[in-house]
Amino acid sequence: MPDQEYLLIHTSVLPEVFLKVVEVKRLIDQGEVRSINQAVKQVGISRSAYYKYVNAVRVFDETRRGDMFTLLIRMENYAGVLPRVLDQINQSENRLVTLHQDVAIKGISTLVLTLDSEDSEEVLRPEVLTEALRHVNGVIAVELLT
Repeated sequence: MPDQEYLLIHTSVLPEVFLKVVEVKRLIDQGEVRSINQAVKQVGISRSAYYKYVNAVRVFDETRRGDMFTLLIRMENYAGVLPRVLDQINQSENRLVTLHQDVAIKGISTLVLTLDSEDSEEVLRPEVLTEALRHVNGVIAVELLT
């Protein structure tokens, strides 16, 4: 077996220590505890058990990541354009990571969106989404940056 091979295993069949390691990581990540020592005491495992498995156990969602891409959109600055753009993105099932809209100059604003496709069959590819956004009323131009 290669050193970096992973298995997808349902939590109901895992030894309890693995679930506790995941809980320690969650407590630390969410700032619910001040130290690893405090977290391991709270969930009831030893520090050595935590350190033994910390790099080997991950929640599945942490390992799943699609391709990120950025869109630059120039659009007319009137009510309803941004909600229509966001609705189109929502329909594409790409996950919105960041959104930045500049102040409108001469009635035109620039929107920069970073999106994450989650490797789903239903997710529209960046090129398809770009074309769909070009047809939104009020959108002037859409450019795929990455």
